[in-house]
Amino acid sequence: MRGANVRYEFTDPDLGSASWVAVGDPVIPLFRFVHGESGPGDGPGRTVGTYSAVDRVFADADLRVRFVAYEAPGYEIHVGPRATKTALTIGVTGAIELEIDADGSLVVSTAQGTVRHTPPVIVGEAGERGARSWFELVDASTVRIAWAGAAPGTPVVIDPTLVYSTYLGGTSSDSVEAVALHPTNGTAYVCGATLSVDLPVTVGAFDVVANGGFDAFVGALNASGTALQFLTYFGGTGEDLAFDLEVDSTGAIYVGGATSSSNFPVTVGAYSTTFTGWFDGFAAKLAPGGGSLVFSTYIGGSFSDAVFGVALTNTNAMYVVGQTESDRKLGPPSVPFPVTSNAYQPHLGNGSGCSDMSRLCDTDAFVARLDPSGSSVPYSTLLGGDGSDGAKEVVLQAWNRPVLLIETNSAGVPGALTGSLNGWGGLFATVPAGDPGEAPGWFTSGQLNDDTYVAILDVSQPAFDPANPQNGNPQRVFGCFVDGTDADNPTGIALEPRGTGIVVCGVTSSTDFPMTVSGSGPNCSGSTCGDGFVVKLDPSVAPASTPFVWSRYLGGTQADTAGGVAVDRAGQVFVVGHTASTNFPLGPSPLDPTHNGAADAFAIRMDATGTTILDGTFYGGASDDFVLGMGLSSTNQLWLVGSTNSANYPTSLGAFQVLGLGPFPAPTNALGLDTTIGEGFITSLQF
Repeated sequence: MRGANVRYEFTDPDLGSASWVAVGDPVIPLFRFVHGESGPGDGPGRTVGTYSAVDRVFADADLRVRFVAYEAPGYEIHVGPRATKTALTIGVTGAIELEIDADGSLVVSTAQGTVRHTPPVIVGEAGERGARSWFELVDASTVRIAWAGAAPGTPVVIDPTLVYSTYLGGTSSDSVEAVALHPTNGTAYVCGATLSVDLPVTVGAFDVVANGGFDAFVGALNASGTALQFLTYFGGTGEDLAFDLEVDSTGAIYVGGATSSSNFPVTVGAYSTTFTGWFDGFAAKLAPGGGSLVFSTYIGGSFSDAVFGVALTNTNAMYVVGQTESDRKLGPPSVPFPVTSNAYQPHLGNGSGCSDMSRLCDTDAFVARLDPSGSSVPYSTLLGGDGSDGAKEVVLQAWNRPVLLIETNSAGVPGALTGSLNGWGGLFATVPAGDPGEAPGWFTSGQLNDDTYVAILDVSQPAFDPANPQNGNPQRVFGCFVDGTDADNPTGIALEPRGTGIVVCGVTSSTDFPMTVSGSGPNCSGSTCGDGFVVKLDPSVAPASTPFVWSRYLGGTQADTAGGVAVDRAGQVFVVGHTASTNFPLGPSPLDPTHNGAADAFAIRMDATGTTILDGTFYGGASDDFVLGMGLSSTNQLWLVGSTNSANYPTSLGAFQVLGLGPFPAPTNALGLDTTIGEGFITSLQF
């Protein structure tokens, strides 16, 4: 802080001898480190040169404190497996007062103001298994950082801001589309698409040879980001793209995507082993370690189908959602999208469907549940109106009820919707029933542009009974438009771990987007611009009430996309995405306050009311950095994954792949899906 000189000094007498060690490559500088005693190659009080980090090593105690900086200085405490200490004592001089506030933060008061140190956090396997760290006030000028709960011999890392950052790719185009986190050991599982024939696949992986065109891939990175546990290609000789995945407690991986490969790797006894469309969706389960398939199946009909979202029940049944053009109304030789007898909506909601095999249909969303063996589909339904609709993500409430994030430009469809909830900016209406025997359609009134829609189904209920249309559809639990008069495109959805709230994010061009957080926007609107948006809904409200709890714009004066959202146990909301705005709101103390390229990645943390951005950061290199997926651990360790065109995307010391291999061509995949092409990346930050 300018005008205030506060000194922090380790005062434990039993730490033993210490040394300074410069870490990293001086030709990839992050900061210049200054300290008050002799360092590597310099005298007392001198600048030590430009390094990625400097370690204060206490070899006898098996401890090191790493001083790091991306744009602002920070520290990390690394406790080795031989360490016996459970605390570090720090003397503070130059401060007026030290105190620990209600949330556990250390507040240092100086003549020029206060400095707040948020509570220390243990990351990685130790943190996921319950180890914790905290501040203790010893006296008026001394504070202690303590830790406990780690298993003997387990390394502990406390308070890294940048946990790790790595490229993931080969010498052609690669995109990491999604990340899923192991519930206990900090492993990050990823999937995506690649044109690279030289991905760093691992020995013993399911498929170590590229198959042609785009291949899907699936992999796992260890908790420190330094090594792959496995990486495998996954595809046939056509185009194959993986869009989402989940992992169970055993480390088995469940992945969904789209393929044009008639020889896509399917398994004997799987639900569907025959390729039927221009593109089919797929759903697959890989064994722990990625060495073999447990099951793999096509999902689709005669036209184009894609799986965009995956979720697991408590028995490891697999929900998949996506979009389809395949309609049963066309008749043979057309193969319809497979729906079950208890479907909410048995065929496309666009009236007459496709007129012939030569044209594309409007799309409908779909949701299907595979049994844990992948051999049958107990439930499958279409969801849509008179335009194009697609399900982008799915999360599961208690009792395994699917909550769907849908993008739609449907304005209306026949159907009697009773007991429906009013959304804000797009209201349901009751209109006459449609074809005899047809289930009521899902959408009735949007704003005629791409809109966001949130729906909850209870698939344990019976299907619509056309003989009693006044009863509506028992499977329908909740539905709500989230929209203004222009395009409002959804990208992410999350549930409150405690409570009933649903938080949705996306990008909007609407200047009249329903906003409750005063002053948040609009900041950039129109056909070539847009703001991010974040909305919290309460689906438990009465049918005549609005489900909106709060809603806000998120952005600066250029184009912004809120690309993913998560909620922690305290109700804090984490949003990631990418932005062209140099004035994007990041909170008071960003890790990197400087916008670095055309489109930078960002990550922010908001309070539970959506009104205050608590902290955040830009992250990226000199070119475009697009965030396509995110994950959040129980210790608020955040993962961003995506695709970058930056040859200088910031990677961390010892990361698995420090340098991008490029070049970065930009081909267009045949399905026309949003697969941003560059070099894949995985970045983990601690909030």
